[in-house]
Amino acid sequence: MRLATVANLIEEGVRRLDAAGVERARFESRLLLAKASGFGVEALIGRPEQPVEEAAAERFRAWLARRA
Repeated sequence: MRLATVANLIEEGVRRLDAAGVERARFESRLLLAKASGFGVEALIGRPEQPVEEAAAERFRAWLARRA
């Protein structure tokens, strides 16, 4: 199974949050992914190709669904 990358998940979050009318969707997507993955926001910005473990991606998506 291929792991999602930081960039893929952030963009997924931006799309869902934008669709829900959340302001600053990119900022919030990064914060949610940082918390879910344990990566710092700087790492998310600096290494968009970095893979994210499946458990962290699932946590991110669950939090994203709650936020959106």
